[in-house]
Amino acid sequence: MRVIYQTRFDGKHFEVERCDGKPIVSQFDVLYRIKNEIVGEDACLIEIYPSIDNLINDINRRHLFVIDPDALIKLGAWLCR
Repeated sequence: MRVIYQTRFDGKHFEVERCDGKPIVSQFDVLYRIKNEIVGEDACLIEIYPSIDNLINDINRRHLFVIDPDALIKLGAWLCR
């Protein structure tokens, strides 16, 4: 896996892709480990699935966004802080 970690879109952002160019098939454990190693176990990340009008799907890459620890966001039953 190749991981790019940067500050974009007014926040911290991960781009994760496989080195061989193949799709990342729902590898929760791998993405969770990467999250913990880079921003820590207490960080909360989200992945966005945009509307069709905003979709750019030309690379097998996953985009994950770090939720600001000062923000309180309710996502279903979870509170992300």
